[in-house]
Amino acid sequence: MQQFGQRLERRGARWSESEVATLLALFQARRPISEMAAKLQRTYGSVAVKLTQLKQRAAANAFRRVSGAREAWPPQGRRAWSESELKSLRALVAQGLSNAEIALKLRRTIVSVEVRRSRIRVRERSVAK
Repeated sequence: MQQFGQRLERRGARWSESEVATLLALFQARRPISEMAAKLQRTYGSVAVKLTQLKQRAAANAFRRVSGAREAWPPQGRRAWSESELKSLRALVAQGLSNAEIALKLRRTIVSVEVRRSRIRVRERSVAK
């Protein structure tokens, strides 16, 4: 267990491929982050941040596999909505798709879809009880 003020050998150093592989093995073995940090001679925060980065990269790779996208996801920067995208948005809402499904089909972020829907007042059809 890491002690307060203890000098860690790998503190501040770049992560090597072997360290990442060890981290993933420990993560898959469901070891606590404190144990991972001790084994890798890293701080708790460093291990937690690296795990988050790896999860984000895995999510982006999964998106690319599902959608066939070649570029990074989510898209960087803002992009204006075209008229064809707005028509598609309305049609997809009418089909009853969720914001996440619409975002995937239109290659937009979920927040972008939510904001655009509120701005153009595209609502889901209310279901009669």
